[in-house]
Amino acid sequence: SWLWYGLGSVADDLPGFVVLTSLGRFGQAQPIAARQWHSGFLPLLFLISCLVMGYSGVVIQDGLTRLILGRPQENELLPRLSRLPPWLVLAYLALRFGDLAFKGRLGLLLNTDRFAFFFWVEIGLALAGSALLLGEEHRRNPGRRFLAAMAIILFGALYRFDTYLIGIVPRGDWHYFPSVGEIFVSLGLWALAGCVFMVVVKRFPVLAAGPPHK
Repeated sequence: SWLWYGLGSVADDLPGFVVLTSLGRFGQAQPIAARQWHSGFLPLLFLISCLVMGYSGVVIQDGLTRLILGRPQENELLPRLSRLPPWLVLAYLALRFGDLAFKGRLGLLLNTDRFAFFFWVEIGLALAGSALLLGEEHRRNPGRRFLAAMAIILFGALYRFDTYLIGIVPRGDWHYFPSVGEIFVSLGLWALAGCVFMVVVKRFPVLAAGPPHK
């Protein structure tokens, strides 16, 4: 909002930013906010999960390029960087459960429906990834770092899946789930991104060269 205020907007008839509220002006819930994922803190929750997923992407990239390209193992930067994800996950969980408590929705977590199931799977992945990084010896173990990164990536992906698909309960009988074609298009885009990455790192000095293969 401050950037919009300082720089202005290119369109006078469109809002510069949108504010999401956990509750309406008179205390009512948002129409699609009847479950555990929709919140006025949604942008901040996405930002925190994105930061911790960024760490996971670096760890996974380091592990895969070490195996595929024979790069030397990163033993200095990554152990120090691995101290941050548990704190980010702790902040995420505090904000998430605090928001649910404020809205009086903690009782939803004890239900035996698919909403509670997906919520606890998501939280379990976040906690598992953080637990694997507790202790200096564990942070220096590349195998544990890789497992922690995979758990955190799955946590962030499931959080987005839950927010945009599982957690949306519109009025009426309308519902949405990606079709087979849409799923294959998404998988194709991910595969294309992976191929572009491999081409770039092999042709340009993006990563440090590993020892020559014998």
